[in-house]
Amino acid sequence: MSIRVKIWGCRGSIACPAPTHLKYGGNTTSLEVDVGGIKLLLDCGTGIRNLGKQMMKHEQDHCYILLTHTHWDHINGFPFFAPAFDKNRHFEIMAGHLMDKGGIRNILETQMDNPMFPVPLDAMQAKLSFTDFNAGEDLDLGLGGAKVSTA
Repeated sequence: MSIRVKIWGCRGSIACPAPTHLKYGGNTTSLEVDVGGIKLLLDCGTGIRNLGKQMMKHEQDHCYILLTHTHWDHINGFPFFAPAFDKNRHFEIMAGHLMDKGGIRNILETQMDNPMFPVPLDAMQAKLSFTDFNAGEDLDLGLGGAKVSTA
């Protein structure tokens, strides 16, 4: 089984779109992990916008999105993630430690709610599934023997 990891963004706190940041890039946290053809996206920082453009060129209809936490620099690229507006795609979005905040769906809806953002979460045409988990749970993503453990 092959595993491929691509870092689409690794900046913390705020995107840095400047020539001085070309070596490591200026986008906030977003990683793509491919495990035997199954895609797992880690975080939705500003780097997910470019990842989304790349995904639109391919017919990957199902993908997992795992959010490590929901600080702005880890979720503020999600409203610009083009594949989420494609009705032929399905994303399973997972995050932990958010039950007392109404869960991950509520967090993303609030981020995209007027007046903070002009396009609501419900405008995304892809099938979006939301899963909240507790720290210490293992996530079964069908990764052919690879396991996702949470802490």
